[in-house]
Amino acid sequence: MSILGLLCLLLALVAALLLVLYGLQRRELHSIGQLSQQLLRIAAGGPIPERLDRGSDKAEIAGLVTAVNHLLRRARGGTERDAAQAPRLFTDLGDRIHEAVLLHREVILYANRQFASLIGVDRVELIGRRLADLVPPEYSELVGENIRRRLAGEPAAERYEIEMVGLQGQVSRLEISSAPVDFHPGHALLITGVEIIPTQTTPALRVAGEGAAAEPQLLALQSLAEAIITTDKDGRISFLNPAAEQLTGSAASAAQGKLLEEIVSLVDETDRRLLSDPVHQALTTGAPVNLSRRALLLSRTNGSERSIELSASPIRNSAQELLGAVVLLHDVTEMRGLARQMSYQATHDALTGLVNRREFERRLAEAIESGHRGDGQHVLCYLDLDRFKLVNDTSGHLAGDSMLREVAKLLRDAVRDSDTVGRLGGDEF
Repeated sequence: MSILGLLCLLLALVAALLLVLYGLQRRELHSIGQLSQQLLRIAAGGPIPERLDRGSDKAEIAGLVTAVNHLLRRARGGTERDAAQAPRLFTDLGDRIHEAVLLHREVILYANRQFASLIGVDRVELIGRRLADLVPPEYSELVGENIRRRLAGEPAAERYEIEMVGLQGQVSRLEISSAPVDFHPGHALLITGVEIIPTQTTPALRVAGEGAAAEPQLLALQSLAEAIITTDKDGRISFLNPAAEQLTGSAASAAQGKLLEEIVSLVDETDRRLLSDPVHQALTTGAPVNLSRRALLLSRTNGSERSIELSASPIRNSAQELLGAVVLLHDVTEMRGLARQMSYQATHDALTGLVNRREFERRLAEAIESGHRGDGQHVLCYLDLDRFKLVNDTSGHLAGDSMLREVAKLLRDAVRDSDTVGRLGGDEF
């Protein structure tokens, strides 16, 4: 072989060696880069893995990865100890406060003793159940939709009122507050409830006039923000505190000696049906009477209407002789208005005001069921808007929204009040 050929062969071998060295160096740099990225993700708050892969056979890199894995094992051990202690701490705190406390995802994860006592069961029996299943049917959808929205980060009321019905039939009114919290793994909803009307436990108030000892009690009744009315054993009013005067529209002096039904009317707010006199019921049966659902108070003095919750209890002396009755009235007009607003938002489309897909499907299922029973015939019409996307693309979404509202108005005007028009989504009606 000539000298030139040997020289070319030597140059080729040197070039190949350089390429091999360059490739090995790139591989080691790549391994170090992968290790750096994994450590940055952990430092930024990401999950701590059990171990990192070496990605290289080089002794220096393998030693570095081994040291990091050793630190990760120590970090995970500390985290697991903290996680094991956290539930016990949370449970201890939950049992020491007076409010009812729940942790809720799709189902209840934790309930304290105070909440379990409202239902009348052991708290272990509440785990895995839904809060929406523990309230009366008229509150179930509102509670379930509120929890879903709060967990999803959608706009929803942070505070509202509900009723709880225990296994023994006892009814309690709670003011509910909720807040999303971190609860491994993921998020949960921390729900607290404060009892605002402890039903069936309304204290029997002593009749004013028992000497000087009655004066502090009278001052306390005058100062209460809740409306209090007392009657004699014949059901005639003997006392109204200022809050009761404001709620009923009648002065205490004018109401003295009258029956409750002579100064106000109590009706069901759904059908305006007159409700029976709770004072008469309490005096007749000798047991507490509660009007906590859909009661509406109509003042005979000024004609005002207020949504109320009412509890009437008999008053007895130390010898258990019937002396009269005490009536506690709680104005819930604002809360019921909020509940109606929540119900409307849960069942109606925000853009057009038509019923949404969920409510339409519920009504459709009812119509199908009534058709199977032979109770009547129904007609279903499905339509969408042709080339609606072109309107959005050429004129903007504001024009598209305006068009959807106009179409919704035309559809509502074209059907009877008893018919249902719904927007299923997009341009589908």
